[in-house]
Amino acid sequence: MKLNKTFGRIATTLVATAMLASVTAVPAFAADGAIGENGYYDDVAIDAFTFTKELEMPIGVEKPTVTFNFTLSPAAPAEGEIAEDESTPANTADVQEGKGSITATAEFDSASTYTNVPVTTGPPTTQKASETVRVDISSFISSTGITEPGVYKYVLEETSLTATGVAESDFTLSDMDRTVYLYVERIDNVCVVTGVELYNGEIELVGEGVDATLSDPAKTDSILNYYMLSGDPDDPSTPPTVIANDLTIEKAVKGSMGNMSEEFTFSFTVNSNTENKAFSYVVTKDGEQQTSQTVTEGTQVPNILLAHGDTIKITGLTGTDSVTVSETDNGEGYTTSYLVTSGSTQNGTTAENVGLATSAGNPVSTNITFTNTREAVSPTGLIMDIAPYVLLVVVAAAGCFVFLRKRRED
Repeated sequence: MKLNKTFGRIATTLVATAMLASVTAVPAFAADGAIGENGYYDDVAIDAFTFTKELEMPIGVEKPTVTFNFTLSPAAPAEGEIAEDESTPANTADVQEGKGSITATAEFDSASTYTNVPVTTGPPTTQKASETVRVDISSFISSTGITEPGVYKYVLEETSLTATGVAESDFTLSDMDRTVYLYVERIDNVCVVTGVELYNGEIELVGEGVDATLSDPAKTDSILNYYMLSGDPDDPSTPPTVIANDLTIEKAVKGSMGNMSEEFTFSFTVNSNTENKAFSYVVTKDGEQQTSQTVTEGTQVPNILLAHGDTIKITGLTGTDSVTVSETDNGEGYTTSYLVTSGSTQNGTTAENVGLATSAGNPVSTNITFTNTREAVSPTGLIMDIAPYVLLVVVAAAGCFVFLRKRRED
């Protein structure tokens, strides 16, 4: 197997090291090495290497806030695994098992930029964002105890994710382990990384005996994940399918007598054709998201208190699911109405069987806004309310006047 890497400098430095005086110097570090389709290599030390993390999701879905976590760990080389310079086959190096581990993260949020993913026919259905994953190796080699130049083998794993306000189960993680080679040279009598290769899969021995060969996966510079999509992000031959989106219930209070700090009681039920299907929801109050909860289809979630601006966000919905939402009438003079996404305003306290909105035939994010309106009470109304009592006082006063006057006349 050929790793297509230049080893002339590695071989030269192995000989030159013995001739160097015992002088310690600090090598000059270059900028981060961005891994491309053919890997990364430079003649100077690099502080870090970077690769691309991609997140693909349906068009029209609210951007999620999520952090993906990676670990770079030592991997044992296959039997007889060597790195060979394609241009100069005489330059070879035994692949060695790496030492030490590194962690790295990729973060996506509402500021991430998404672009539509082209399709062969019809309008695009998904969009994709890219973020850079930076693996810091500025002091990694010295801390691991690697003291000799060479090619060191590691495995890159996507270990976990942390999502805010949405269910982690709505994401499809890449489950492919990547093979990473760190090229270590001695510069200024210090071992440093000057090159990196990232392969789309594990490189291992295939077969037995004289027929055994090393697997040869393609090099890569990116790792893809899905959000609210089905399919295998590690298999480019299977395009993703839109399977789920979100629905948000929002509370609004209007009117000159509307109390925006007052809480109103809500309940909701998710209706689905799939028996025992689970959905996630999270309540946001005063801008703070509470812990995500799970509810099964057909089960009512009661007694959720929402004030102006508070929301309930339900995820895991598909185009065949619907949500019924009710607000309890508090009897305090409010007029209640609701609006589904960009539809028309409806009077009432219950929105029944609201399905997901669609765009180009695909379900997209949907909002149900419940608005309670209470206007100022007219002063004339107050006078009308006390008028009967004023009349009684006037009649009583008149009676007393007539009675007392008659007594004086007698």
